[in-house]
Amino acid sequence: MPPGERATQFPEAGDTLALIVDASVYPEMLDAVLTRAESDSASSATVDAPSARP
Repeated sequence: MPPGERATQFPEAGDTLALIVDASVYPEMLDAVLTRAESDSASSATVDAPSARP
């Protein structure tokens, strides 16, 4: 599974932290999550929700 696809599954599964052992894939993962959040309001809410927790 491509890194970007894996990254978008973390928030959908309720995870708030992804362990990335190969830093070279980080830009692809970040771009995929941000792109999905920008294009889908439900994904955006899922990504933003952990930052609203006390």
